[in-house]
Amino acid sequence: MITRHAKTGKVWRRLAWALLVLQGWPFAYAASPMDARAQQRHDSAVLRIHVTNVPCKRNPYRRCQGHGTGFLVNRQGYVVTNHHVIAGVIGHEQDGFVPDGSFSNRRRFRIVWANRRLDLAIIKVAGLNPARQPLSLADIEGRRRLVKGTHLWTSGYPGVSDIFGKRLEPVRKDGVLSAYTTIRGGVRVIEHDAATNPGNSGGPVSDLCGRVIAVTSIGIKAGKGVGTYWSVRIAEVIDELRRRGIPFTLDRSPCNTAVTGKTTVIKKTTVVNKIIKGQKGEKGRDAPLWALVALGAGILLLLVLVTLLWLRIRKRPAGIGMTRYIRDEMSRVLKRQRQAAPAGDSGPARESSSSSPSAPAGRIVKLVGRNRLNGTRAEIGEHPLVIGRGSDADVLVRDQGIGRRHARIGLDDERGGVWLEDLGSVNGTWLDNGTRVLPGTRVLLESGDGFYLGNPDFAFRVLV
Repeated sequence: MITRHAKTGKVWRRLAWALLVLQGWPFAYAASPMDARAQQRHDSAVLRIHVTNVPCKRNPYRRCQGHGTGFLVNRQGYVVTNHHVIAGVIGHEQDGFVPDGSFSNRRRFRIVWANRRLDLAIIKVAGLNPARQPLSLADIEGRRRLVKGTHLWTSGYPGVSDIFGKRLEPVRKDGVLSAYTTIRGGVRVIEHDAATNPGNSGGPVSDLCGRVIAVTSIGIKAGKGVGTYWSVRIAEVIDELRRRGIPFTLDRSPCNTAVTGKTTVIKKTTVVNKIIKGQKGEKGRDAPLWALVALGAGILLLLVLVTLLWLRIRKRPAGIGMTRYIRDEMSRVLKRQRQAAPAGDSGPARESSSSSPSAPAGRIVKLVGRNRLNGTRAEIGEHPLVIGRGSDADVLVRDQGIGRRHARIGLDDERGGVWLEDLGSVNGTWLDNGTRVLPGTRVLLESGDGFYLGNPDFAFRVLV
Protein backbone atom coordinates (compact mmCIF):
# COMPACT_ATOMS: atom_id res chain seq x y z
CA MET A 1 0.00 0.00 0.00
CA ILE A 2 1.28 3.47 -0.90
CA THR A 3 0.55 6.02 1.81
CA ARG A 4 -0.83 9.48 1.11
CA HIS A 5 2.46 11.16 2.04
CA ALA A 6 4.45 9.07 -0.47
CA LYS A 7 1.95 9.76 -3.25
CA THR A 8 1.83 13.48 -2.44
CA GLY A 9 5.63 13.76 -2.40
CA LYS A 10 5.99 12.08 -5.80
CA VAL A 11 3.29 14.25 -7.40
CA TRP A 12 4.73 17.41 -5.85
CA ARG A 13 8.26 16.66 -7.11
CA ARG A 14 7.00 16.04 -10.67
CA LEU A 15 4.96 19.25 -10.69
CA ALA A 16 7.95 21.23 -9.38
CA TRP A 17 10.20 19.92 -12.16
CA ALA A 18 7.58 20.71 -14.78
CA LEU A 19 7.23 24.23 -13.42
CA LEU A 20 10.97 24.80 -13.53
CA VAL A 21 11.09 23.65 -17.15
CA LEU A 22 8.22 25.97 -18.08
CA GLN A 23 9.86 28.90 -16.33
CA GLY A 24 13.22 28.30 -18.01
CA TRP A 25 11.97 27.78 -21.59
CA PRO A 26 11.22 31.38 -22.62
CA PHE A 27 14.51 32.72 -21.29
CA ALA A 28 16.86 30.87 -23.64
CA TYR A 29 20.37 32.00 -22.79
CA ALA A 30 22.78 33.56 -25.25
CA ALA A 31 26.24 34.90 -24.39
CA SER A 32 26.32 38.63 -23.67
CA PRO A 33 28.25 40.83 -26.09
CA MET A 34 31.34 42.75 -25.01
CA ASP A 35 31.06 46.21 -23.50
CA ALA A 36 33.58 48.50 -21.76
CA ARG A 37 33.44 46.65 -18.46
CA ALA A 38 33.61 43.26 -20.14
CA GLN A 39 36.66 44.45 -22.10
CA GLN A 40 38.37 45.41 -18.82
CA ARG A 41 37.60 42.01 -17.31
CA HIS A 42 38.97 40.33 -20.43
CA ASP A 43 42.18 42.39 -20.32
CA SER A 44 42.74 41.49 -16.65
CA ALA A 45 43.16 37.82 -17.66
CA VAL A 46 45.76 38.51 -20.39
CA LEU A 47 49.30 38.30 -18.95
CA ARG A 48 52.71 39.35 -20.24
CA ILE A 49 55.30 36.55 -19.89
CA HIS A 50 59.01 37.46 -19.71
CA VAL A 51 61.96 35.09 -20.19
CA THR A 52 65.57 36.12 -19.47
CA ASN A 53 69.02 34.61 -19.83
CA VAL A 54 68.06 32.38 -22.78
CA PRO A 55 70.22 31.63 -25.88
CA CYS A 56 69.85 34.18 -28.66
CA LYS A 57 68.49 32.95 -32.02
CA ARG A 58 71.24 34.51 -34.14
CA ASN A 59 74.10 33.82 -31.72
CA PRO A 60 73.49 30.88 -29.38
CA TYR A 61 76.65 31.77 -27.41
CA ARG A 62 75.03 34.98 -26.21
CA ARG A 63 72.18 35.29 -23.70
CA CYS A 64 69.04 37.23 -24.64
CA GLN A 65 65.61 38.01 -23.24
CA GLY A 66 62.15 38.09 -24.76
CA HIS A 67 58.48 38.12 -23.94
CA GLY A 68 55.16 36.59 -25.02
CA THR A 69 51.54 36.44 -23.92
CA GLY A 70 49.35 34.09 -21.92
CA PHE A 71 45.81 34.08 -20.51
CA LEU A 72 44.31 32.96 -17.21
CA VAL A 73 41.87 29.99 -17.30
CA ASN A 74 40.99 29.73 -13.58
CA ARG A 75 41.53 31.46 -10.24
CA GLN A 76 44.16 28.93 -9.16
CA GLY A 77 46.72 30.69 -11.39
CA TYR A 78 46.80 28.32 -14.40
CA VAL A 79 47.83 30.17 -17.57
CA VAL A 80 47.80 28.96 -21.21
CA THR A 81 50.56 30.12 -23.61
CA ASN A 82 52.73 28.89 -26.52
CA HIS A 83 55.47 26.29 -26.18
CA HIS A 84 57.99 28.52 -27.96
CA VAL A 85 57.39 31.32 -25.44
CA ILE A 86 58.68 29.33 -22.46
CA ALA A 87 60.87 26.76 -24.29
CA GLY A 88 64.06 28.60 -23.35
CA VAL A 89 63.42 28.33 -19.59
CA ILE A 90 62.30 24.68 -19.43
CA GLY A 91 64.35 23.15 -16.63
CA HIS A 92 65.29 26.50 -15.10
CA GLU A 93 62.03 28.39 -14.55
CA GLN A 94 63.83 30.93 -12.34
CA ASP A 95 64.71 32.76 -15.56
CA GLY A 96 61.01 33.49 -16.29
CA PHE A 97 58.47 35.74 -14.60
CA VAL A 98 55.09 37.43 -15.06
CA PRO A 99 54.66 41.15 -14.20
CA ASP A 100 51.62 41.60 -11.98
CA GLY A 101 50.48 45.21 -12.11
CA SER A 102 54.02 46.56 -12.55
CA PHE A 103 57.37 45.36 -13.86
CA SER A 104 58.83 45.50 -10.35
CA ASN A 105 56.15 43.12 -9.01
CA ARG A 106 57.39 39.86 -10.54
CA ARG A 107 55.61 36.53 -10.16
CA ARG A 108 57.58 33.36 -10.83
CA PHE A 109 55.84 30.53 -12.67
CA ARG A 110 56.08 26.76 -12.83
CA ILE A 111 55.73 24.83 -16.10
CA VAL A 112 52.91 22.29 -15.78
CA TRP A 113 52.81 20.98 -19.35
CA ALA A 114 54.49 21.83 -22.65
CA ASN A 115 53.95 20.29 -26.11
CA ARG A 116 56.19 21.29 -29.01
CA ARG A 117 54.02 19.69 -31.72
CA LEU A 118 50.92 21.63 -30.63
CA ASP A 119 52.99 24.68 -29.68
CA LEU A 120 51.04 24.87 -26.43
CA ALA A 121 52.00 25.06 -22.78
CA ILE A 122 50.33 25.44 -19.39
CA ILE A 123 52.10 27.25 -16.56
CA LYS A 124 51.02 28.02 -13.00
CA VAL A 125 51.66 31.47 -11.54
CA ALA A 126 51.44 31.83 -7.77
CA GLY A 127 50.31 34.98 -5.95
CA LEU A 128 48.49 36.74 -8.79
CA ASN A 129 46.18 39.63 -7.99
CA PRO A 130 42.79 38.06 -7.04
CA ALA A 131 41.01 40.83 -8.98
CA ARG A 132 42.06 39.18 -12.24
CA GLN A 133 39.16 37.25 -13.72
CA PRO A 134 39.80 34.10 -15.81
CA LEU A 135 38.49 33.75 -19.35
CA SER A 136 35.83 31.25 -20.41
CA LEU A 137 36.53 28.88 -23.29
CA ALA A 138 34.09 28.53 -26.22
CA ASP A 139 33.08 25.23 -27.79
CA ILE A 140 33.53 25.76 -31.55
CA GLU A 141 33.65 22.15 -32.73
CA GLY A 142 30.95 19.93 -34.26
CA ARG A 143 27.56 21.59 -34.49
CA ARG A 144 28.99 24.81 -32.99
CA ARG A 145 31.54 25.20 -35.79
CA LEU A 146 32.05 28.86 -36.72
CA VAL A 147 31.23 30.02 -40.25
CA LYS A 148 33.60 31.95 -42.50
CA GLY A 149 33.42 35.69 -41.94
CA THR A 150 32.84 35.37 -38.20
CA HIS A 151 34.39 38.36 -36.46
CA LEU A 152 37.18 37.68 -33.97
CA TRP A 153 40.04 39.56 -32.31
CA THR A 154 43.44 38.93 -30.77
CA SER A 155 44.81 40.30 -27.51
CA GLY A 156 48.45 40.40 -26.45
CA TYR A 157 51.71 42.32 -26.14
CA PRO A 158 53.31 42.75 -29.60
CA GLY A 159 56.88 43.97 -29.43
CA VAL A 160 56.23 46.76 -31.94
CA SER A 161 53.92 48.39 -29.39
CA ASP A 162 56.87 48.76 -26.99
CA ILE A 163 58.70 51.30 -29.19
CA PHE A 164 57.57 54.15 -26.95
CA GLY A 165 57.91 52.18 -23.71
CA LYS A 166 56.97 48.79 -22.31
CA ARG A 167 53.32 48.42 -21.52
CA LEU A 168 51.20 46.11 -19.38
CA GLU A 169 47.89 46.80 -21.14
CA PRO A 170 47.17 44.25 -23.89
CA VAL A 171 46.64 45.40 -27.47
CA ARG A 172 43.53 44.40 -29.43
CA LYS A 173 43.53 43.62 -33.18
CA ASP A 174 40.31 42.72 -35.03
CA GLY A 175 39.79 40.41 -37.98
CA VAL A 176 37.57 37.68 -39.45
CA LEU A 177 37.74 33.91 -39.64
CA SER A 178 39.01 32.61 -42.98
CA ALA A 179 38.99 28.82 -42.63
CA TYR A 180 39.15 25.75 -40.40
CA THR A 181 42.21 23.64 -41.22
CA THR A 182 44.93 21.36 -39.84
CA ILE A 183 48.72 21.76 -40.06
CA ARG A 184 51.92 19.83 -39.28
CA GLY A 185 50.89 16.56 -37.76
CA GLY A 186 47.15 17.08 -37.53
CA VAL A 187 47.14 20.14 -35.27
CA ARG A 188 43.69 21.74 -35.42
CA VAL A 189 43.93 25.46 -36.23
CA ILE A 190 41.87 28.35 -37.60
CA GLU A 191 43.10 30.76 -40.26
CA HIS A 192 42.29 34.45 -39.87
CA ASP A 193 43.53 37.94 -40.71
CA ALA A 194 43.67 39.56 -37.21
CA ALA A 195 47.17 41.09 -37.07
CA THR A 196 49.66 38.99 -35.10
CA ASN A 197 53.22 40.17 -34.34
CA PRO A 198 56.14 38.84 -32.28
CA GLY A 199 55.06 39.13 -28.66
CA ASN A 200 51.44 38.15 -29.40
CA SER A 201 52.40 34.46 -29.18
CA GLY A 202 50.30 32.57 -26.64
CA GLY A 203 47.59 35.25 -26.45
CA PRO A 204 43.87 34.52 -26.76
CA VAL A 205 41.86 34.74 -29.97
CA SER A 206 38.32 35.65 -28.85
CA ASP A 207 34.86 35.93 -30.34
CA LEU A 208 32.78 39.10 -30.00
CA CYS A 209 31.44 37.84 -26.65
CA GLY A 210 34.96 37.65 -25.19
CA ARG A 211 35.29 33.85 -25.08
CA VAL A 212 38.54 32.20 -26.18
CA ILE A 213 38.24 30.25 -29.44
CA ALA A 214 41.96 29.76 -30.23
CA VAL A 215 45.52 30.44 -29.07
CA THR A 216 47.75 32.72 -31.19
CA SER A 217 50.62 30.74 -32.74
CA ILE A 218 52.23 31.69 -36.10
CA GLY A 219 51.79 34.18 -38.91
CA ILE A 220 53.17 34.97 -42.36
CA LYS A 221 53.07 38.49 -43.78
CA ALA A 222 52.53 38.62 -47.54
CA GLY A 223 52.98 42.37 -47.82
CA LYS A 224 52.79 45.64 -45.99
CA GLY A 225 50.00 45.38 -43.43
CA VAL A 226 48.68 42.15 -45.02
CA GLY A 227 49.19 38.67 -43.68
CA THR A 228 47.73 35.25 -42.95
CA TYR A 229 47.79 33.91 -39.42
CA TRP A 230 47.10 30.53 -37.82
CA SER A 231 45.94 29.98 -34.25
CA VAL A 232 45.60 26.63 -32.48
CA ARG A 233 41.95 25.84 -31.79
CA ILE A 234 40.95 25.92 -28.14
CA ALA A 235 39.80 22.27 -28.38
CA GLU A 236 43.47 21.22 -28.13
CA VAL A 237 43.73 23.10 -24.82
CA ILE A 238 40.41 21.76 -23.51
CA ASP A 239 41.50 18.15 -24.10
CA GLU A 240 44.68 18.63 -22.04
CA LEU A 241 42.92 20.53 -19.23
CA ARG A 242 40.45 17.67 -18.90
CA ARG A 243 43.20 15.04 -18.88
CA ARG A 244 45.01 16.85 -16.06
CA GLY A 245 41.87 17.67 -14.07
CA ILE A 246 42.51 21.42 -14.24
CA PRO A 247 39.26 23.38 -13.70
CA PHE A 248 38.05 25.77 -16.40
CA THR A 249 34.82 27.33 -17.68
CA LEU A 250 33.37 25.98 -20.94
CA ASP A 251 30.65 28.13 -22.56
CA ARG A 252 28.49 26.38 -25.16
CA SER A 253 25.94 29.17 -25.59
CA PRO A 254 25.72 31.01 -28.93
CA CYS A 255 27.17 34.47 -29.54
CA ASN A 256 24.87 35.82 -32.24
CA THR A 257 26.08 38.79 -34.28
CA ALA A 258 25.05 40.46 -37.49
CA VAL A 259 27.57 42.49 -39.53
CA THR A 260 26.48 45.39 -41.74
CA GLY A 261 29.32 47.18 -43.59
CA LYS A 262 31.86 48.38 -41.04
CA THR A 263 29.40 48.48 -38.17
CA THR A 264 28.94 45.40 -35.99
CA VAL A 265 25.49 45.10 -34.40
CA ILE A 266 25.20 42.72 -31.47
CA LYS A 267 21.91 40.84 -30.99
CA LYS A 268 20.99 38.76 -27.98
CA THR A 269 18.35 36.63 -29.63
CA THR A 270 16.17 35.27 -26.88
CA VAL A 271 12.43 34.72 -27.04
CA VAL A 272 11.91 37.48 -24.46
CA ASN A 273 13.78 40.10 -26.50
CA LYS A 274 11.88 39.11 -29.64
CA ILE A 275 8.60 39.61 -27.83
CA ILE A 276 9.48 42.88 -26.06
CA LYS A 277 11.26 44.54 -29.00
CA GLY A 278 8.95 43.11 -31.68
CA GLN A 279 11.87 41.68 -33.68
CA LYS A 280 11.24 39.44 -36.65
CA GLY A 281 11.02 35.76 -35.85
CA GLU A 282 12.59 33.00 -37.89
CA LYS A 283 9.49 32.80 -40.10
CA GLY A 284 9.32 36.57 -40.58
CA ARG A 285 6.38 37.20 -38.23
CA ASP A 286 6.34 39.67 -35.34
CA ALA A 287 6.03 38.14 -31.89
CA PRO A 288 3.22 40.12 -30.13
CA LEU A 289 3.58 41.64 -26.66
CA TRP A 290 0.50 39.84 -25.36
CA ALA A 291 2.33 36.52 -25.72
CA LEU A 292 4.68 37.43 -22.85
CA VAL A 293 1.74 38.56 -20.69
CA ALA A 294 -0.18 35.35 -21.43
CA LEU A 295 2.86 33.23 -20.65
CA GLY A 296 3.41 34.97 -17.30
CA ALA A 297 -0.29 34.65 -16.41
CA GLY A 298 -0.23 30.95 -17.30
CA ILE A 299 2.75 30.28 -15.05
CA LEU A 300 1.12 32.22 -12.19
CA LEU A 301 -2.15 30.29 -12.62
CA LEU A 302 -0.25 26.99 -12.61
CA LEU A 303 1.45 27.98 -9.35
CA VAL A 304 -1.90 28.79 -7.72
CA LEU A 305 -3.51 25.52 -8.88
CA VAL A 306 -0.60 23.42 -7.70
CA THR A 307 -0.61 25.15 -4.30
CA LEU A 308 -4.36 24.61 -3.84
CA LEU A 309 -4.11 20.97 -4.89
CA TRP A 310 -1.26 20.37 -2.49
CA LEU A 311 -3.12 22.00 0.41
CA ARG A 312 -6.23 19.94 -0.29
CA ILE A 313 -4.30 16.66 -0.42
CA ARG A 314 -2.40 17.58 2.72
CA LYS A 315 -5.62 18.09 4.73
CA ARG A 316 -6.89 14.58 3.94
CA PRO A 317 -6.15 11.84 6.46
CA ALA A 318 -4.07 8.85 5.46
CA GLY A 319 -5.88 6.19 3.47
CA ILE A 320 -6.30 2.59 4.64
CA GLY A 321 -6.13 0.80 1.28
CA MET A 322 -8.84 -0.49 -1.07
CA THR A 323 -8.93 -4.05 0.34
CA ARG A 324 -9.47 -2.87 3.91
CA TYR A 325 -12.11 -0.39 2.74
CA ILE A 326 -14.15 -3.12 0.96
CA ARG A 327 -13.94 -5.43 4.00
CA ASP A 328 -15.14 -2.68 6.35
CA GLU A 329 -18.01 -1.76 4.03
CA MET A 330 -19.17 -5.40 3.86
CA SER A 331 -19.06 -5.64 7.67
CA ARG A 332 -21.17 -2.50 7.97
CA VAL A 333 -23.81 -3.78 5.52
CA LEU A 334 -24.06 -7.18 7.27
CA LYS A 335 -24.45 -5.47 10.62
CA ARG A 336 -27.33 -3.34 9.35
CA GLN A 337 -29.04 -6.46 7.98
CA ARG A 338 -28.75 -8.23 11.35
CA GLN A 339 -30.16 -5.19 13.17
CA ALA A 340 -33.10 -4.98 10.73
CA ALA A 341 -34.04 -8.69 11.21
CA PRO A 342 -37.40 -9.55 13.00
CA ALA A 343 -37.38 -10.26 16.74
CA GLY A 344 -37.95 -13.99 16.17
CA ASP A 345 -34.73 -14.43 14.19
CA SER A 346 -31.60 -15.79 15.80
CA GLY A 347 -29.72 -12.52 15.12
CA PRO A 348 -29.53 -9.80 17.70
CA ALA A 349 -32.57 -7.51 17.88
CA ARG A 350 -32.16 -3.86 16.89
CA GLU A 351 -31.27 -1.76 19.83
CA SER A 352 -34.05 0.52 21.04
CA SER A 353 -33.92 3.52 23.25
CA SER A 354 -35.86 1.72 26.00
CA SER A 355 -33.10 -0.92 26.31
CA SER A 356 -30.32 1.63 26.69
CA PRO A 357 -28.86 1.73 30.16
CA SER A 358 -29.60 4.81 32.11
CA ALA A 359 -26.93 6.79 33.83
CA PRO A 360 -26.71 6.05 37.53
CA ALA A 361 -27.61 8.87 39.86
CA GLY A 362 -24.75 11.10 40.99
CA ARG A 363 -22.40 10.26 38.07
CA ILE A 364 -21.75 12.66 35.19
CA VAL A 365 -19.85 11.40 32.10
CA LYS A 366 -18.47 13.96 29.65
CA LEU A 367 -16.88 13.67 26.22
CA VAL A 368 -14.15 16.33 25.85
CA GLY A 369 -12.55 17.23 22.48
CA ARG A 370 -8.76 17.52 21.99
CA ASN A 371 -6.35 18.97 19.42
CA ARG A 372 -8.44 20.49 16.59
CA LEU A 373 -11.63 19.68 18.53
CA ASN A 374 -10.47 21.56 21.59
CA GLY A 375 -13.50 23.23 23.19
CA THR A 376 -15.98 20.56 22.06
CA ARG A 377 -17.88 19.07 25.01
CA ALA A 378 -20.87 16.73 25.27
CA GLU A 379 -22.53 14.85 28.14
CA ILE A 380 -23.18 11.15 27.75
CA GLY A 381 -26.56 10.42 29.25
CA GLU A 382 -29.37 7.94 28.85
CA HIS A 383 -29.04 7.68 25.08
CA PRO A 384 -25.75 6.92 23.23
CA LEU A 385 -24.15 9.75 21.28
CA VAL A 386 -23.41 9.46 17.54
CA ILE A 387 -20.23 11.23 16.39
CA GLY A 388 -19.88 12.24 12.70
CA ARG A 389 -20.15 14.97 10.11
CA GLY A 390 -23.80 14.25 9.21
CA SER A 391 -26.60 16.60 10.18
CA ASP A 392 -28.16 13.89 12.36
CA ALA A 393 -25.00 13.37 14.44
CA ASP A 394 -25.12 14.25 18.14
CA VAL A 395 -21.47 15.39 18.15
CA LEU A 396 -20.74 17.19 14.89
CA VAL A 397 -17.20 17.06 13.39
CA ARG A 398 -16.94 18.95 10.10
CA ASP A 399 -14.21 17.25 8.05
CA GLN A 400 -14.28 15.18 4.85
CA GLY A 401 -12.19 12.46 6.52
CA ILE A 402 -14.93 11.82 9.09
CA GLY A 403 -17.92 9.60 8.27
CA ARG A 404 -21.48 10.92 8.40
CA ARG A 405 -22.11 8.44 11.26
CA HIS A 406 -18.52 7.64 12.23
CA ALA A 407 -18.74 6.24 15.78
CA ARG A 408 -21.07 5.85 18.73
CA ILE A 409 -20.40 6.13 22.47
CA GLY A 410 -22.65 5.29 25.44
CA LEU A 411 -22.76 4.26 29.10
CA ASP A 412 -22.06 0.68 30.23
CA ASP A 413 -24.00 0.47 33.52
CA GLU A 414 -23.16 -3.16 34.20
CA ARG A 415 -19.37 -2.69 34.07
CA GLY A 416 -19.41 0.89 35.32
CA GLY A 417 -17.69 2.45 32.33
CA VAL A 418 -18.26 3.81 28.82
CA TRP A 419 -18.38 1.78 25.62
CA LEU A 420 -17.14 2.94 22.21
CA GLU A 421 -18.25 1.46 18.87
CA ASP A 422 -17.17 2.17 15.28
CA LEU A 423 -20.09 2.42 12.81
CA GLY A 424 -18.22 1.09 9.76
CA SER A 425 -16.23 4.27 9.01
CA VAL A 426 -13.70 4.34 6.16
CA ASN A 427 -10.78 5.80 8.12
CA GLY A 428 -11.60 3.97 11.35
CA THR A 429 -11.80 4.77 15.05
CA TRP A 430 -8.56 4.40 17.00
CA LEU A 431 -7.59 4.29 20.68
CA ASP A 432 -4.68 6.42 21.88
CA ASN A 433 -2.47 3.32 22.11
CA GLY A 434 -2.85 2.70 18.34
CA THR A 435 -5.47 -0.07 18.56
CA ARG A 436 -8.27 0.14 16.03
CA VAL A 437 -11.86 -0.32 17.17
CA LEU A 438 -13.34 -2.92 14.82
CA PRO A 439 -16.79 -2.13 13.34
CA GLY A 440 -19.61 -3.69 15.38
CA THR A 441 -17.37 -4.30 18.42
CA ARG A 442 -17.79 -2.32 21.62
CA VAL A 443 -14.67 -1.35 23.56
CA LEU A 444 -14.85 -0.41 27.23
CA LEU A 445 -13.34 2.95 28.20
CA GLU A 446 -12.57 4.31 31.64
CA SER A 447 -12.21 7.85 32.90
CA GLY A 448 -9.21 9.51 31.24
CA ASP A 449 -9.07 7.16 28.23
CA GLY A 450 -8.81 8.79 24.80
CA PHE A 451 -9.55 7.95 21.18
CA TYR A 452 -9.51 9.65 17.78
CA LEU A 453 -11.45 9.47 14.50
CA GLY A 454 -9.24 8.57 11.52
CA ASN A 455 -6.70 11.31 12.29
CA PRO A 456 -5.08 12.19 15.67
CA ASP A 457 -6.17 15.79 15.06
CA PHE A 458 -9.78 14.78 15.79
CA ALA A 459 -9.42 13.28 19.27
CA PHE A 460 -11.64 12.94 22.37
CA ARG A 461 -11.18 12.01 26.01
CA VAL A 462 -13.73 10.49 28.41
CA LEU A 463 -14.09 12.13 31.82
CA VAL A 464 -16.29 10.63 34.56
